[in-house]
Amino acid sequence: MASNNDFQLSASLSGHEKDVRAVCFPVPGSVFTASRDCTVQAWHETAASPPAYGGNLLAQGPYSFNSLAFLPPSESRPQYPKGLVLAGSHGHTIEVRQPDADISDARIALLSGHTSNVSALSVSPNGDFAISGDWDGRAKLWNTATWEADLELTGPDPNDKQRAIWAVLAYSNSIIMTGSADHVIRGYSLQTKREKEGELQPGVFIRTPDVVRALCRVRKHPSGAQVASAGNDFMIRLWQFSGAEVGVLRGHESFIYALDSLPTGELISSSEDRTVRIWKDQSCIQTITHPALSIWSVSVCQKTGDFATGASDNIARIFTRDQDRVASENTLKEFSDSVQRSSIPQQQMGDVNPSTLPGPEFIETKSGTKEGQTVMINSGNGNISVYQWSVGQNQWLLVGSVVDSSSQQEAETPTIDLATGNSDAKTRTDSDTNLGHPLGPHAVFVTLVQSNFTPVLNRIKTVNSTLSQQDSKVSLGPAELEEVTSLVQTLSRSVPQIPTTIPAMVPAVPVESFTLEPSAIAIVLQAATTWPYKDRLPCLDLLRCMAPSASLSGYTGSQGEDILTVLLPSITDFPKESGTELAADPKSVENNVMMVLRLITNLFVTTPGQQLAVKKIHEIVELLSHVLDITGRKNRNMMVAWASAASNITSFALREQEATGQNSVGDSLAKMIKLLAVPILDLADAEVVYRSLIALGNLASIPGQGDFAGQVRSASARTWINLAIGKSEEARVKSVGGKILASLAT
Repeated sequence: MASNNDFQLSASLSGHEKDVRAVCFPVPGSVFTASRDCTVQAWHETAASPPAYGGNLLAQGPYSFNSLAFLPPSESRPQYPKGLVLAGSHGHTIEVRQPDADISDARIALLSGHTSNVSALSVSPNGDFAISGDWDGRAKLWNTATWEADLELTGPDPNDKQRAIWAVLAYSNSIIMTGSADHVIRGYSLQTKREKEGELQPGVFIRTPDVVRALCRVRKHPSGAQVASAGNDFMIRLWQFSGAEVGVLRGHESFIYALDSLPTGELISSSEDRTVRIWKDQSCIQTITHPALSIWSVSVCQKTGDFATGASDNIARIFTRDQDRVASENTLKEFSDSVQRSSIPQQQMGDVNPSTLPGPEFIETKSGTKEGQTVMINSGNGNISVYQWSVGQNQWLLVGSVVDSSSQQEAETPTIDLATGNSDAKTRTDSDTNLGHPLGPHAVFVTLVQSNFTPVLNRIKTVNSTLSQQDSKVSLGPAELEEVTSLVQTLSRSVPQIPTTIPAMVPAVPVESFTLEPSAIAIVLQAATTWPYKDRLPCLDLLRCMAPSASLSGYTGSQGEDILTVLLPSITDFPKESGTELAADPKSVENNVMMVLRLITNLFVTTPGQQLAVKKIHEIVELLSHVLDITGRKNRNMMVAWASAASNITSFALREQEATGQNSVGDSLAKMIKLLAVPILDLADAEVVYRSLIALGNLASIPGQGDFAGQVRSASARTWINLAIGKSEEARVKSVGGKILASLAT
């Protein structure tokens, strides 16, 4: 049962045939939606309680519509008593129509002058002007009395590949803001003296850590913030016009596409993580999961406080706090059931072994620690269910099941804006040639931290008991075992808070951190390197779950040695068959190597972890090479970990080069190219091949010195990629492979 202050579904608006890319909720009872099906629809309330809406086709064209805005009625425009709707399209134009018009009625105006997709629209509070932004980095101010473009706002460098404007905001009747892929928020004052007629220079210039996809006003916030931004780093950032960052809101687990503010001063955001989140002050107070992979847009009706969303399942939805406007019980149940039936692609959740996950007893006996926290549950028969904690309802809610990505329709797979290295700035079916590198949904560092700590601890105790009975010098004493038990309790609380992916940024994006005692690290490390080789797995499992803590990366032993200096030699020093170099127990080698590769993958969560990986990059790449030589490469979990480590290493190299113009791991990357040929050519597992292709695409995309794209071409990688595409039946492999080939052809 939802709390009285929680938003609940009010109505579902079904009628579009493709993604609802934009919604606009300007007045009570009327919602406007724009879709990739090349239509704009007007939805007007036909019944109040429970609410019902009728859809009307407002505009239709040869191109998809991607942005909307509403021009309110005004005494200066008596001929339009219900205002006007503006719709920006991929056809480089803006249609202006009356909100109660029919598709057969003539449009009021067709605004032309953009040279690419009109991705963002906003109207001034008094309705005197509209602002539009496009992928070519151009923003225009339109006079709503004449529908002429009075001004062009000077923005990103036209030669910058990352010039797309994704957000515009008419903050007031005299202040305009834009957000773009070049990591900049620009502010313009209409009162500023113009150096050149028809152009307006920015007076505010705020550089952000990542691309800017969304902007909104901030009202009555305790931080004193005036504007909020969001993008691909999963965070909402709060700013003052001075450029001071006065707050960061964390909680989303993927790209944030849209922001708006409620009349209460709360903020609302929508994301690629399937959720809409409500924020009060610095905290997320409600999470609403949708049965869709992407929630593209959110719009608040300022008169009622209700809001609408547009999503990739082709449906727009309205939510309310007013009990009189809540949907019928049947509609609420249909929505809840559709969320519970949602299929979540496996690649979004990382490499997960159901046997390591907690069972249903977890959600029956454990409470969540924060709103929106998610947990994966082993529901039996190899099935994984995902639950989300609701503070308002004080319970875990089922929000979907993890499925193999091959069962997802291609239309539900986010694609890539290769011009910026970020996903889905353009439509999934566009043939736009503005391509750069194929990071797609993996323009992130993956983490491999899911674990069920109870059996891990039990196994450690069992092995230690056997060693103690054998009077082994490497067994743990009672005090040491107690410290390991305390460590496991810390990990059980902290590790579930680590996202399955984080933005690939250098330095690392801050995540919820946890501190580990050096003595606990020393105990586990000693057991993981001195216990009999076949018994080391549970301790290695703990170490890889400790890797997201900066404590592990900063650990030094009595001789000043770091953890990788101790661990890496021990993992390849395995018992061998007499007179050979072959492993006496290949399964133990594969499992232990898998855990170390997962540890290396998880190091990239923190800046100290990145620094340690850089310091030991030669040894890490040697381990990647050695693994391919000493194993049969048939252990799927090991090879997924191998490809994940390769993906994170190359993501780091790419982001470091972009951020600093330098590359601290460049000497090892040439060898990485050759190593990636092995899984891409020899293996059939789609997950391994896909992650390996992502790593190769990262390498081919590194700008500046090194000419890594040239090195990839010289290594005949195009041949490998074509072979991988030919042997795979998965659309995602073919898609990423094709995009790498396109980037190498330029």
